[in-house]
Amino acid sequence: MDVNRNMGDSFTTVLVFFGGGLSLLFSLGQFLIRNRRLENLNLSVMFFCISVILVQLGFIITGTVYIYPDILFLNLTCIYCAGPLLYFAYHLVILPVEKLPRKKYLLLIPTVIAFVIDMYFVTLPERYRIDEFVNLFTGNNTPLVLFLKNTVLIAGIQTVIYLGYLFRKLYGILDSDSKKGELYITIGYTLLSIVAYLFLIAGIVLSLMPVLKAGAVMISMLIIVAYLIGQRHPKFLQMLYIEAEKKYAKRYLLSDVDTGAVLSRLNKLMEQEKLYAEDDISLKLLAEALSITPHQLSQLLNDLLNTNFNSYVNQYRINEAKDLLRDEPERSVLSIAYAVGFNSKSSFYEAFSRFTGKTPHTFRKELLHQ
Repeated sequence: MDVNRNMGDSFTTVLVFFGGGLSLLFSLGQFLIRNRRLENLNLSVMFFCISVILVQLGFIITGTVYIYPDILFLNLTCIYCAGPLLYFAYHLVILPVEKLPRKKYLLLIPTVIAFVIDMYFVTLPERYRIDEFVNLFTGNNTPLVLFLKNTVLIAGIQTVIYLGYLFRKLYGILDSDSKKGELYITIGYTLLSIVAYLFLIAGIVLSLMPVLKAGAVMISMLIIVAYLIGQRHPKFLQMLYIEAEKKYAKRYLLSDVDTGAVLSRLNKLMEQEKLYAEDDISLKLLAEALSITPHQLSQLLNDLLNTNFNSYVNQYRINEAKDLLRDEPERSVLSIAYAVGFNSKSSFYEAFSRFTGKTPHTFRKELLHQ
C-alpha cells in the first residue's frame, strides 16, 4: 500500500514539475514573439505565474518547503495574479472586438496587496515560517495560518468571479457565433480552469493534501494537453493564430470612426431617404454615402448591429413591403417588389419568406381575413 502511494506521489510530482517547466516554455515563447502585443505579454506573464505556482506545488508535495521555506516566495502574488491574467487572456482571444473593462488595471490591486504580504513573510524568521507551513498543511489553524487561508480563499473567489463572468458572456454569444470551434474550446478550458483552481484553493484552505494534488495535476494536464494539441494538430493552431490576426486587425478597423455619428447618418439614409429602395444599392455605394470604407461599414454592421449588409438592407425592404401589402391591397406583388428595391420576383419571395416565414400572397391573404 505504501509502495503504491509512494509511486503515485512520485508520478504526481513528476507531472506537476513537468507542467511547470512546460508552462515556463510557453511563457518564454510568448515573450520572444516578434511584434509582441498586449495579448502576448499577458500570456507570457500568465504562463510564468502558472509555472511558479506548479513548481512551488511540486516542492510542497515533496516536502522540500519544510526545509527551504524561501521556495514559496511570491506564492500569494502568483496565485492572485493568475486569476485576472486568465480572464484577460480568454477575453482577448475570443472577444477581441469587445474592449476589456476601462479600469481593468484595478483588477490587479489585490495582486499588489498579495505582493506586500509576500514581502512581509520574507522578513519573518526562517524557523517560524517552517513551523507555520507545517501547521498550514497539517490543519493546525494558528492565527497566521488562518490569515493565510482566508487570503488564499479570497484569491479563489475573485478568480471564480472573473472566469464565471467570462463564461456567462461566452455562453451568451454561442448561438450567434458562426465559427464555434474556437468558442467551444475556450468555454471548455474556462470551465476546467475554474474547477482546477477551486481544487487548488480548497486543498490549501481545508488542509487537504490529496485535493491540493488533484488541483496541481489538473492544472498541469491543462498545460500539457494544450501542448499536445499543438503537436497533433499544428494546422488547427495555425488556423487559430490566423483568426486571431484577423480579429486583431478588425479591432482597430473602427478605431478612428465616430460610430455613433455614422449610425445616426445610416439610420437617416435608410429611414428618411429610403436608400434601400434603390435597386443598385451596394456596400460600396452606402459606404461612400457615409464617408467610410466598405470594410469599415461591414465591420460596423457585424459588430454593432450583429448583421451583414444584405440582411440589413433587406430588412428595411421587407418592412416597407409589408406596409404596402397592407395599405395597397389592389397593387400587384411584383410592383411592390420593384418599389422596395428588389430587381426580381424570385429574390423578393425568397427574402420575404426568410424574414416572415410566409409568402407575400399568404401574408396579404391573412391581412384580408383579419
